[in-house]
Amino acid sequence: MPARRRYFQFLLAILAVIALALAGWLVRGRIALSGASERHIAVLPISSLGGEPANAALAEGIQESLTSRLSNLEVGNQSLWVVPASEVQRRKVSDAAAAQKEFGVNLVITGSVQRDGSLLRLTVNLIDARNLRQVGSGQFEDRTGDFSTLQDSAVAKLANLMKIAVTPEMLHATGGAVQPAAYETYLKARGYLQRPFTAAAFDEAIKLLGSAVQQDPKFSLAFASLGQAYLVKYQNDQDPRWLDQASANCKQALALNDQLAPVYITLGGILKATGQNDLALEQIQRALRLEPRNADALVAEAQVFEAQGRLKESEETLRRAAALRPDYWIGYDRLALFYVHQRRFADAVKPYERVLEIMPNNAEAYNNLGTIYRNLGDRAKAAVLFEKAISLAPGTYRFYSNLGLVRQEQGNYGAAVQALEKAAALNEKDYRVWMNLAQTDRRLGDTQKAAAAYAHALPLVEDMATRQPQDAIIQAVLGRLYAALQPGGKALPHLESALALAPKDAFVLEIAAVGYEALGNRHMAIDCAVRAVHAGKTVQQLGTDPWLRDVLADPGFKPSATSSKSK
Repeated sequence: MPARRRYFQFLLAILAVIALALAGWLVRGRIALSGASERHIAVLPISSLGGEPANAALAEGIQESLTSRLSNLEVGNQSLWVVPASEVQRRKVSDAAAAQKEFGVNLVITGSVQRDGSLLRLTVNLIDARNLRQVGSGQFEDRTGDFSTLQDSAVAKLANLMKIAVTPEMLHATGGAVQPAAYETYLKARGYLQRPFTAAAFDEAIKLLGSAVQQDPKFSLAFASLGQAYLVKYQNDQDPRWLDQASANCKQALALNDQLAPVYITLGGILKATGQNDLALEQIQRALRLEPRNADALVAEAQVFEAQGRLKESEETLRRAAALRPDYWIGYDRLALFYVHQRRFADAVKPYERVLEIMPNNAEAYNNLGTIYRNLGDRAKAAVLFEKAISLAPGTYRFYSNLGLVRQEQGNYGAAVQALEKAAALNEKDYRVWMNLAQTDRRLGDTQKAAAAYAHALPLVEDMATRQPQDAIIQAVLGRLYAALQPGGKALPHLESALALAPKDAFVLEIAAVGYEALGNRHMAIDCAVRAVHAGKTVQQLGTDPWLRDVLADPGFKPSATSSKSK
């Protein structure tokens, strides 16, 4: 019996070892199968054979277009994530090993384009980034100069190599038949739009897109891209003309094809810029019905939620957008901006540091991180970050404006004026530059120059107030300007309107305090200043405005007391 018992114990041990080995094999099998179904892809820069400089933008446009088409493939429950072409360009990733290291991708697409008269040749290669072996390739030719047909063939081949079933609808993403010359012009424009923002690059893109829609008036994607480009142009320089252009081109795109999610996102951005948040949300949610996993649409939706005061939904949506594209800087940037708007400045530092890990030469991120440190009270660090942003993008007026503001707060008024005047020279359409310049001139005792700067800002703000009558900040600024330039009853309706629209907004209350002080109404100036402190402003922050010096020194200013109008 003891021997038989030992035999059975030995047999059970052998069976346990076999079971463990089998379990391990199954686990490894699941991992391997999971790995095979996950496709994390980077489309690397497309080479332009022949070396003609004029084709560089075309090659960049083809890279962006291939990326977009692959991103829109339906793969069921499998994972497909394509690194945005702009990220590949910004990080200057040009080989498979670097792509695997930078983005953690397991597949890389390389390629080349060549023109010989009307003959076009496009070559694409699919590479396993982990072992740097080529999975397969395809070479396609078209003698009519039709890049759209070439791209359809290339995407179909790549999808086949990745074992993704595609339909003609999934492949042909030009919004309908397009004239070959128009599509080539469109690709060149998309190449310019992928580059870091400069006014020259965007103007060239807009010029090319305008040519594309002239060549083919039914080219819906070109109209959509025009709308998007004009909205970005407005966001950069605040010139309201671009909003009109953006809206007109988006409407034309939808008249031709109402199934383009990016157009609805752009329309949402236009409506939000004009204070029409409910209508903006409708447009963005149309985009999400077409593309539920569109990270750009989720970011846009979160921004509208924030504008509507739906803060929990906004934060959750931004987190979801960042999770969809873990190596895409925009998601972290927008999450950090949300924290800034909610005055959660310490929470905003980490997302922006993540942005700079992803994109170490992102001038916007340095600028925004500088704004955060300014609000945290570390103005020396803020100034260093603003100067870094300027070194990376010296033609961006906002960076000079922010540097001027922080120099003003440091008491270095000469340097502040120099930076603000540079900002105004780069863009005279943003009223905020003129307001900050006027405030600095007042601190230097130059009331004449201050009045001239206020006068320059006035028509800009009047135009914005007409376009955005429900914007409390604009109404408050207009009231402040009228109080400074035209003391009398014209200022009061706008100050009262601002307080009615946003009675607990710290910034609105600060501006209103200045306006009432300029009108000689010290009682209301004190009331608004106290309420601004209760809403989150510090006395030190209020003290940076020379208009409020006497208000803060008034015995009636008691920020620890409860204002009757803040209840």
